[in-house]
Amino acid sequence: MIENHSCLKIDVRPTDYRRGDGKLKLTGITPINWNAHYDFFVPQKVSDGDTDDCWDFGSTKDLDAFMDALISEGALPADVILEIQNMGFMDTGIDGKPHFHSSERFAGVLSGLGRNGGNLYTAYDIFRKYGCVPFTVLHVVPTMTLAEYFDTAALTPEIMALGEKFLNLMGGKDFLQYEWVNDGGPTDVPAIQSALATEAITIGIPVNVAGWNQTHPTIATGPAVHVVSVRSVEGQSTNISDNYNPFDKVLDPGYQISYVLGMVVQYIPPSVPSAPAPAPDVLTPTPNVPDTLSWLSAILNWLSQIIKGRNLSSNQMNNSYSFSKADLIKIGKGLGIAVLGAALTYLASYVSNTNFGVYTPVVVAVFSVLVNAIRKFVANTAPTDINELPPAAPTN
Repeated sequence: MIENHSCLKIDVRPTDYRRGDGKLKLTGITPINWNAHYDFFVPQKVSDGDTDDCWDFGSTKDLDAFMDALISEGALPADVILEIQNMGFMDTGIDGKPHFHSSERFAGVLSGLGRNGGNLYTAYDIFRKYGCVPFTVLHVVPTMTLAEYFDTAALTPEIMALGEKFLNLMGGKDFLQYEWVNDGGPTDVPAIQSALATEAITIGIPVNVAGWNQTHPTIATGPAVHVVSVRSVEGQSTNISDNYNPFDKVLDPGYQISYVLGMVVQYIPPSVPSAPAPAPDVLTPTPNVPDTLSWLSAILNWLSQIIKGRNLSSNQMNNSYSFSKADLIKIGKGLGIAVLGAALTYLASYVSNTNFGVYTPVVVAVFSVLVNAIRKFVANTAPTDINELPPAAPTN
């Protein structure tokens, strides 16, 4: 670690979530053994200097650990896991097995901060907006220069599209959320241990540069200038994953840990359109207005013919504007036929719009046959005009 190390700029915003406010949505995986998911150790120093990107390295390491936990716990759909594999995220870890590994360089370059440092949540905000990309397509190697590391030309349209694809695959920006477990208060190791059951923990701490690169760094107090990931807590000791060798370190009791950020990752399934409301068991029948009007029109036409009278001859003028018994019978029959037709029209509409359950097709079919039969019977037996009545029997 270099002298005057300061890759962390603390800024706690009023709108940030805080542990206990109930705003963070947990994944339901608990407890998580984080020791099984920190599988990659990538130094933040390159050939000609320190990137001062510990804020990015720590957050990326926590994202990778959480994604690896979701995959190993079966908390992601099989097709999502397959797509993650196809995108190139699975890399060989220190245990010789495949683990999720995204690029520590992606957020550092995309932020445009250079070596000026970032916040504990800066990388998380970038992941929520742009996603992340596999380490294999945007790698970090100790032999590269600072200029190569921060070269924005590396963020090609293909790289950015890959990040967006991952973001969409996980369900959008809310796939990642975070909260302050400690935003500047006294060291609270039990609170860190409690949060570790469900959250990946990144901490901002002071360092004694001369005594840092060892398994048990020299206890330090003062402003937070460095970012590391928490693997576990044992008693009052905090086991961390660092970006300087040795990568696994232990912060002994008394080490100042004033800034603690908890983070969760979860898969958000695509929204499914709500199903339409089921149809009621009984529908209110709607009369077939056009058919009903046609029957009424037929009745009016029939009455009009009656009022106009029959084809009267000169010797029948004395019987004008009067009805015989036969006339009245025919009029009654015609009226009955008209009323029957209107009733059949209404019933046909009612039957076709009523839900009879599984019997609906049968009822509609049978009723249709009956209606057609009745109409055929009426059409074949009833005269359509009053003048077609048979002549009356002659009288003496």
